[in-house]
Amino acid sequence: MLFATPTPTPELEARLEALDALRKKLGEEVATPSAWLGTLRRAVKASSVQSSTSIEGFSVPHDDAIALVNGEKSSPGDDVNRKAVSCYAQAMDHVGVMATDAS
Repeated sequence: MLFATPTPTPELEARLEALDALRKKLGEEVATPSAWLGTLRRAVKASSVQSSTSIEGFSVPHDDAIALVNGEKSSPGDDVNRKAVSCYAQAMDHVGVMATDAS
């Protein structure tokens, strides 16, 4: 071995304990839902669905994709594109549910 692990000083031990306390607090805060997480989750899901369906040639504006992914009615327009985005979003929801099903 080239280097030996140094013995921690009491000051270093105190700092490591403080760091562990902050890490624990951060972990608790991350588990607490906040208002913007739902909005962010919906926007990311809409973007993902919009990107995936665009590969197949279906295109809708981002605002419409968000509405369709949330099961809302979007602005009037090409029904084929909106139907594809809506159905793909529902399929992904189904896959997500099935992935967590233990049976």
